[in-house]
Amino acid sequence: MTNYCTDQWLVVKYPGGSGGKFVTTCLFLFDKVAHWHGINSQQATVDYFKNSMLDTTEDWINKEINHKWNLNFFSRSHDRNNNLTEQEFNNLVDDNGSKYFKECWNSGLDIVDYWSKPTLPKFWKNAKSFSLVIDDNEIYKNLVMTKLFKIDYKRNVIISLLDDHRNIKRDKHKQHAELFNNQFEFPLTDIDDFFENVVKKKSWAIGWNTFAPNDDEFTIKISELVNHNAFIQKFQWFEDYYKQKIPVRYITELHNTWSAANEQQQEYFNSSR
Repeated sequence: MTNYCTDQWLVVKYPGGSGGKFVTTCLFLFDKVAHWHGINSQQATVDYFKNSMLDTTEDWINKEINHKWNLNFFSRSHDRNNNLTEQEFNNLVDDNGSKYFKECWNSGLDIVDYWSKPTLPKFWKNAKSFSLVIDDNEIYKNLVMTKLFKIDYKRNVIISLLDDHRNIKRDKHKQHAELFNNQFEFPLTDIDDFFENVVKKKSWAIGWNTFAPNDDEFTIKISELVNHNAFIQKFQWFEDYYKQKIPVRYITELHNTWSAANEQQQEYFNSSR
């Protein structure tokens, strides 16, 4: 049986809603990294990301990019099957992995996945990984509140889009949301209080404010992520690692697209208040 518990994985660790999928898309620009949707052109990767952008907050859970690995037997955001042994993981990947995933794996390409908790599970102990780090709570609050939540002022509730199975269209996401039936409506309260007392206690957010990366772990701060020039500088680490220079215009176009979407989501969120 194939051993899937190796350093062929490249895991992006980040607090939910902080921009991990944007960084993931940037990694698809490298020849050695498997694209989630089999795209081989750098410009096509940029266009792919642009087409995933949102019109309103309600669209996020149904439109955001996601992999086609078919490895849905564990949760990257919640605590479902996070304690699998390496043998269990290997068996489940072998049984469930898509044809495309296995083609990428057998081709020796790095497999990008994501993890919204500070500590990787045992089955990924050999994986390459890096982290997005919260160094500015205000930036993170604005990102996460405008992306993962919406306010219904008619009913005076705040709705968690990640858990609201009524409006999820993707089958697997909807199935899991229905199965675990997490609370998705909360009494409307002060946004700062809600962020501190509800959001930061979510499984995909808890622990990140006290997260201390290892000395040798590569990290990107949230404040660097939202700053174009700072992110371009940090991205050079990946270029050095993969020994491939990516034309800066592609990174710029991706960053501009992501930044514009964040601004649009912020405007939408504020207009609903």
